[in-house]
Amino acid sequence: MDSLREQVMINQFVSAAGCARDQAIQLLQSTHWQFETALSMFFQESNACHSNPHFKARFRDQIMRGLVC
Repeated sequence: MDSLREQVMINQFVSAAGCARDQAIQLLQSTHWQFETALSMFFQESNACHSNPHFKARFRDQIMRGLVC
């Protein structure tokens, strides 16, 4: 079970990024719970998605489920 600190970070991340909870958890875990680093990665990925139609086509299912972008 996640600690209270992790739960708060997840909630803050979802609120700040407007992303799915699962995506927030994945990004936070991948950055060892470094909030600013995870948020930066999210927005970098988001910008890449919006500017790359091939990415959207390739990951359409994941995008629809809110797992990327």
